[in-house]
Amino acid sequence: MYTSKNKRANQMLNLFLSSKDLITIPELEKQLSISRRSVYYSIEKMNQFLDEKGFDKVINVKNLGFYLNKKQYPR
Repeated sequence: MYTSKNKRANQMLNLFLSSKDLITIPELEKQLSISRRSVYYSIEKMNQFLDEKGFDKVINVKNLGFYLNKKQYPR
């Protein structure tokens, strides 16, 4: 799924869409080869885009990880 001109946010969105479970910050850091700060920045950018398009944002479950409500997203 293409979201925006931000390549990292696109990669992250694809990870969320293909994941069956919560994704932790360390997993995102490893999968995308980016820093913790970059993970949060990319999630923020992706959430801005998703909000503009009327989709649900990525949800943070404190101390567990992040997930996306996939029911709303066409595959």
